[in-house]
Amino acid sequence: MSRRSKGMALGKLSLALAVVASGCSQVPQMRGEIEGLAKIAEQAERNGALRCAPRELAMAKSHLSFAEVELDQGFFARASDHLSIAKANAHAAYDLSPPAKCAERGFIEEEAPPPPKPGDCDGDGFLDPEETEQCRCEPENFNGFEDDDGCPDDPDTDGDGIPDSKDACVLLPEDKDGYLDEDGCPDIDNDLDGILDANDKDETGRSCINDPEDPDGYEDADGCPEPDNDQDKVPDLEDQCPNEPGVQGGDKPGCPKKPSLVIVTEKEIKITQQIHFEFDKDKIRSESFPILDAIVEVLQQNPKIKLEIQGHTDNKGAPAYNKGLSDRRAAAVKKYLVAKGIDTNRLTSKGYGMEKPIVPNTSDQNRALNRRVQFVRTEGSP
Repeated sequence: MSRRSKGMALGKLSLALAVVASGCSQVPQMRGEIEGLAKIAEQAERNGALRCAPRELAMAKSHLSFAEVELDQGFFARASDHLSIAKANAHAAYDLSPPAKCAERGFIEEEAPPPPKPGDCDGDGFLDPEETEQCRCEPENFNGFEDDDGCPDDPDTDGDGIPDSKDACVLLPEDKDGYLDEDGCPDIDNDLDGILDANDKDETGRSCINDPEDPDGYEDADGCPEPDNDQDKVPDLEDQCPNEPGVQGGDKPGCPKKPSLVIVTEKEIKITQQIHFEFDKDKIRSESFPILDAIVEVLQQNPKIKLEIQGHTDNKGAPAYNKGLSDRRAAAVKKYLVAKGIDTNRLTSKGYGMEKPIVPNTSDQNRALNRRVQFVRTEGSP
């Protein structure tokens, strides 16, 4: 298993264990909340919700029943979902059914249902003298936390500053890292790139917890994306050579500029590398094919250019033999160009042997320079 897969598996396992532990610990609280919401729904019905808020009342009562069933079967998340729906609808039914408006004629009963007990302003079952002055008209929310005081409570079990009513992970404190800090749950891998936040940083220590890694084979273990691997200012998405510093634009953006193989002048097409042949033969070696292909490209782009392909040797060996070898080599180059589509009428070939050295044949280095093929322009010749 890769490091990325292990990191993601660890994160999922930790979260799953936390959810199970959290669910088990919330059972008493959820049962208390079901009981409290049932009382609110009953009070809403007495106030005339069947007439003024029948849908909300039905939704509250049905989802309270569903929540109890799911809780009994151990499905805490499902129970919580039903409880959320029931809570919203129970309070809506209560708020939409003021007794003075909704309980005058009743919807099913001929007589109006009885109003809340005298001295119970909020209708939560606790008489006003039993409640503190601050919450006599605020009903108990029956959430399993201090439900006997008649006051609504919203504890913060994990002490992360987010009340349990809004905390999706009441036993796990929020990590307050600027990412989804309102849900009350720690996020061990914010950007979900498989690199845990604790390890999600580049070589300089810069945090990348909110920027997912771009798995492109370049420094993927640090958890930070590298939008320009080779730092050549060409974004990797456009860079055809993302791991080699190159140049902008051109046929292959981001690739290194290749040295020019040929230079076109008024007198000739100069080659920047020697054309190599098999020893004492006229067979062209494959490493010289790119040079000849560059000549082909120039001729294709400049159809008026004509060339004499000249073969030259150094001063070693018999003059007649050298002249014959240079002639055969020049002819071999012409044959290559014609095979690539260049009109044979634009080309001539001739071997000069040792007759035209460009430097004195006084050293091996100089003799190597004299062993050459030249491409002399002839289109201006009479």
